[in-house]
Amino acid sequence: MGARKTAERNPARRKGARRNVKTGSLPPILPRPVRVRRRAGGFRFIEGMPLFLPARDPALDRSLLVAATRARARILEQTGITLHIERSRSPALDSPHIVCRIDRRAALSPGKATARDAYRLTVRTGGIEIAAPSVAGLRHGLQTLCQLATPSGRVPALDILDQPDFENRGIMLDVSRGKVPTHETLESLIELCSDLRVNVLMLYVEHTFAFRKHPEIGAGSSPLTAESVLALDAFAADRGVELIPCLQSLGHMERVLSIDRYAGLAESERHWSVSPGHPGTIRLLSDLYDEFLPL
Repeated sequence: MGARKTAERNPARRKGARRNVKTGSLPPILPRPVRVRRRAGGFRFIEGMPLFLPARDPALDRSLLVAATRARARILEQTGITLHIERSRSPALDSPHIVCRIDRRAALSPGKATARDAYRLTVRTGGIEIAAPSVAGLRHGLQTLCQLATPSGRVPALDILDQPDFENRGIMLDVSRGKVPTHETLESLIELCSDLRVNVLMLYVEHTFAFRKHPEIGAGSSPLTAESVLALDAFAADRGVELIPCLQSLGHMERVLSIDRYAGLAESERHWSVSPGHPGTIRLLSDLYDEFLPL
């Protein structure tokens, strides 16, 4: 009786209990799916086999094409086999293939907001199907498939059904202390976030942005630029990651207040925060946010 009460009070234990994972000799899958069932046999990639994208609508979602292109590149790197990305309303399924389908039912809990990121991966000897309620779920299914592919081009037969516990899963990276990451490093981080189903990235900024109206603030700190942030935002969106702005305002303003032009805005002798009662504070923050937020 006591053990049961403990389990009821502990959400983590309840979540663990709902996972039905029978992986056998499968390689590790990150993040770990909710349900994995190993089947007999397996599938083998062959050179030039098709990867079919949904053709339900006339327009192809750009982020799905990016996901398929990334999956093709990873499979080529891992196996030496090249897939052909195609779309067809009636794909030929009588030869080895991978087919992606939009299916609202391919979720553990279709009524929840997290169903957006759910997917069902089915691997059999004749072909592979990835079904999901949305493009986000298809992306996740393709990423899992890449993790399962062996150097010999084989994938074990199995059934995977996955759906995250939280709608938004994110990290915040401080880009104002130490070296500011290069654009290439930030792109690599975004791709890692996408691979691990992290769909929110926040870059914490104090002074490391090149403000056009206030160039002194970011001078000498290798600041992010408006153009680089716009490019990162588009790059992230194509990979299912939302780039959220984070710009300090009242506190953590030591670097700004060390500049003579803004020193008079200090709230105290500590020169750590600007004074919300000073009329110049509102003008400064309005300028900064007017430049930063639209990006």
